[in-house]
Amino acid sequence: MEQKYLEFYRGEIYYADMNTVFSQRMTSLQPVLVLLTDQGLYSCPTVLVAEARHTAHKPSQATHVMVEDAGGLPGNVVFRLEKPYPIDKRRLRGRAGKLTPRQMEEVDAALRSHFYLEDGGCLPMEVEAP
Repeated sequence: MEQKYLEFYRGEIYYADMNTVFSQRMTSLQPVLVLLTDQGLYSCPTVLVAEARHTAHKPSQATHVMVEDAGGLPGNVVFRLEKPYPIDKRRLRGRAGKLTPRQMEEVDAALRSHFYLEDGGCLPMEVEAP
């Protein structure tokens, strides 16, 4: 029997119970951004998310994307894309909103930079050591 999972879509922002994922957190509900493609989300019990933090500072890394008016979240939000987290879909509580296509282009550019993907290419076979 095939198990049905709730529908989630790439670019949506949810409040997620991250109590055991980010052990240093004092509060358990954190805004997260869904990163997987819609096809990958349909039958999978987990979802890949990026953490969001409220901040007034500019992003400090290429993998940080600052979004003003982040689809229902108050203030400026920085999505930290250097460490995506797979979490169980049952941890997603309330939908906060959705990023615009332009905002998702910024997220995609940061992910391509992080994984060394240029113009939709593949991961390089080898990278020179620093």
